[in-house]
Amino acid sequence: MTVPELLRRSIKGLKFLAGGLLAGYCLWLAFRPVGIVAVHKRNSYSDVLVKNFPFTKKGKVHWWLKNKAMLKEKYGAPGPDKDGFYVITFWYFGDGYVETDGYDRLCFDDLEPTL
Repeated sequence: MTVPELLRRSIKGLKFLAGGLLAGYCLWLAFRPVGIVAVHKRNSYSDVLVKNFPFTKKGKVHWWLKNKAMLKEKYGAPGPDKDGFYVITFWYFGDGYVETDGYDRLCFDDLEPTL
């Protein structure tokens, strides 16, 4: 086997390995479970803080259809008003709750302030 053939095989093997690692990472991202961190409610508005939400709109809708009964049973969300209307917002909860740092942040009325 000549040196150019050996290099070609090595490069092909590295490409195959990199492709496999990339595919594995994408599968891991796609199939990790969605975690509900907290649910905050005010009137007919519900804010659900989640980690690992699906990337695609189709995945998000599928997750909602699969889990809406659990959200209602476990967290009481959404809580419709007397006309049956409600608003539910899902927030990506990446870095957790952040103390005030001078920026305009969303504050939940039912969250007790830290002293």
